[in-house]
Amino acid sequence: MPRLDTSASRAKTRSPTSSPPPTSPHRAKLPVTPAAVARPNPIDSAVTRSPRAATEPMTKPLSPSNAKVVPRAGTVEPSATPTEAAAPPPSKSSTTSAKPAAPLTQEEIMDMEIFNQILEMDDDPDNRDFSPTIVIEYLEQAVETFIKMDTALKNKELDKLASLGHFLKGSSAALGIKRVRDCCESIQNYGHLRGDDPNNRDDKLDPEEALKRIAKLIVEVRGEYQIGKTWLEDFYGPALHAEQ
Repeated sequence: MPRLDTSASRAKTRSPTSSPPPTSPHRAKLPVTPAAVARPNPIDSAVTRSPRAATEPMTKPLSPSNAKVVPRAGTVEPSATPTEAAAPPPSKSSTTSAKPAAPLTQEEIMDMEIFNQILEMDDDPDNRDFSPTIVIEYLEQAVETFIKMDTALKNKELDKLASLGHFLKGSSAALGIKRVRDCCESIQNYGHLRGDDPNNRDDKLDPEEALKRIAKLIVEVRGEYQIGKTWLEDFYGPALHAEQ
């Protein structure tokens, strides 16, 4: 069977190549102008809205007067300035004031059983003329002892510190000033290199540790002395001040 030549038929059915349709006058391509090339980025134009802002570098922060801070989703827009909004909330320690320490009671300061024995030496309870002299002598001796303790501590004289602690402990106990008595007893024990439990022979201190503890106690005993002195001055009133 003879082979048909289909190339001619395909050529007839194929659409002839045609030139593109003429461009409509309304859709004519405009020439590219320098203004179109220099069209600003929409993001940049949203930030730099004024000619002055367009010339300034973008790294310069915007002031609150010409820019508004847009909060992120889920956050609250601050009503104050950025500095005030960044301030941390006050801590509990700053909002709650510390409670002052309760004043010591008479029983915590004085051994009244011993002090009443001193008061019995006065002939007239309404006009005490003897016991104030004992108190004034004690106050003067205590101040002198503190000065000697400072010198002995500077020279690292543990035996001297133990002796001074023993002396002031005895005079404080004779008047019933308990807190000064207890501090001086500890100074005496530390001066002998004894620990907090003097009955325990194994509780020994090295000299440097003993000096550190005595240094703290000398500061503490001065404070306890002032508490006792204030109590005695309140008790005797003008009678004690007249003797000084």
